[in-house]
Amino acid sequence: MPASQLHSYKEQDRLAALHSLNLLEPEQDDRFDVYPRILSKAMRAPIAFVGFMDADRQVLTSCLGLGSRETPREETFCTHVLDEGFMVIPDATQDSVFANKPAVVGDEHIRFYAGSVIKDPNGYPVGTLCALDREPRGISKDEEALLRDLTELLEADLFWQKKLKSAKQDLLENTFHDPVTGMARDALCHKSISSLVEDAKDSGSRVAVATVHFPRYDELVGTYGQEIADSAARELAQRAREVTSPDGVLARPESDRFVLAQPGLATPETGVDWAYRLHNSISAPVHVEDGRRDVKASMGIAIAPDDGQDSEQLLRCARLAMRIRSGPGLQFYAAQSDKHIRRRDRVSRHRATALEDDLLELHYQPIYDGKTGRVVTFEALARWNDAELGFISPGEFIPLAEKDSTLSRVLTRWVLERAIKDAEYWNRNADEPVKVNVNIAGPEFCQDDFLQLVENALRFSHLNREFLVLEITEETIIEDIDGAIESIGKLRAAGINVVLDDFGTGYSSLNYLRKLPLDGLKIDRSFVEDLPEDRASSDVAAAIAGIGKALDMRVVAEGVETEAQKALLCDLGCDSLQGFLFSKAVPVSQVSSLFKSTW
Repeated sequence: MPASQLHSYKEQDRLAALHSLNLLEPEQDDRFDVYPRILSKAMRAPIAFVGFMDADRQVLTSCLGLGSRETPREETFCTHVLDEGFMVIPDATQDSVFANKPAVVGDEHIRFYAGSVIKDPNGYPVGTLCALDREPRGISKDEEALLRDLTELLEADLFWQKKLKSAKQDLLENTFHDPVTGMARDALCHKSISSLVEDAKDSGSRVAVATVHFPRYDELVGTYGQEIADSAARELAQRAREVTSPDGVLARPESDRFVLAQPGLATPETGVDWAYRLHNSISAPVHVEDGRRDVKASMGIAIAPDDGQDSEQLLRCARLAMRIRSGPGLQFYAAQSDKHIRRRDRVSRHRATALEDDLLELHYQPIYDGKTGRVVTFEALARWNDAELGFISPGEFIPLAEKDSTLSRVLTRWVLERAIKDAEYWNRNADEPVKVNVNIAGPEFCQDDFLQLVENALRFSHLNREFLVLEITEETIIEDIDGAIESIGKLRAAGINVVLDDFGTGYSSLNYLRKLPLDGLKIDRSFVEDLPEDRASSDVAAAIAGIGKALDMRVVAEGVETEAQKALLCDLGCDSLQGFLFSKAVPVSQVSSLFKSTW
């Protein structure tokens, strides 16, 4: 009877299941030998075996009493068992189906057969466990039960063998590939870049290597959960694939980092072009739940052979470039990069003692009323002059301080206390109150005890708390909008004003802005510097001024450097102006001299 007529399942599916087990190589191992050995001994059968049924052959992987390990399928007893499940033939010579089988009429003289079907973990019949004898005989209930039980044990063995194999494959795959994005892991990344560099040497081409850091990844996990973060990672990985050639390298050595390599570049300029396309692609906001979230990617680029001759050197240079960037954006490696990094490391080492050694001081930049032209506020700006390192800009040391939670807290407390003390001092001699603005880092503002920190700074001062204004950035609000609404509300309830700095550079929603109990907005200097010539900047400034008025918030324009900018911003209705046109930041000793000055 043809095999195709014996079963209702699809033979091609059964064969696929069988082949996935990799069991068709005779004598490949001895893992199943125990089953025919036990069966033969218990049933006193001279022949016993485990056989697996291929499309046109039966392969005996474990066998006692037979010399041949492979038999044509149509000649076997076992092909019928695949459908029957369990079959006993007391005397094959008396059975019309089996009497003329070669195993019966040939040299083996098989008379008795008992077989039980072996199913794979998915239930497909893939083989049999059998006992045979050259004498006719029956089978007792105990022997039948033993045969069935051994078959179940063998099936369990198959199940766990497959599980173990799958686990090994997963472990191997996860060792070399990221399970979320499918991108290479670190070890494979280095090897692949090395291969690209060697090929480039032979062809005379170049290879661009990019290291990308996503600093908001952990925040994304904490806010939205791992599943949403994984989805964002897959979206970013797909963007990288679309920009990078198929023979390039795409790796994710850490959850918040990518490493990418683009081979076959004819000139350094083509590498630069690829780098900008890559940065523009992965810097666009990602889909998060029902909205979009800013990425803020930092990227460093190195190009072989100009910047390095091997993967280690190229990756080091790309990382150095990224560290120099110290924030969102794209940075190419240059020879002076090492010098910048060494300075940053020295600044980092000195920063911890800067406060202890009283090396920091506050300078104050005046903010002028847009109608009267008199000073209404001073913004406190930290300055650091080091005997060894010279002048260190806030752009150098503030980001470093914010990376150290303890130092960030100490610096915030020091700035608050010093600014409040200075403001109390200058208001003693002022005809009208002059406020002080203090910039607050996002990590500090988000702390549960931040209000208490401010209260402690005010406790030993006679400064009216209404004269203290805290500046926070859009980025701070975006990180936790609901928490920001609550924190600002508490500060306002305590009589402390809060303004939104660098407005227009982030992705905050006007709906959320409406809910924030802010005292004012500061138009970012990037929208002021091209005024009045740039129409787009003029439109943005006008829109922000309009938003401020609609929400009953004061609007401050910073970065004013020309009379034309001043005139336009006043016409737009800005309440206050700040910039080098009026004054740079000055030491506290010079503050009082600006009280009676107007622009």
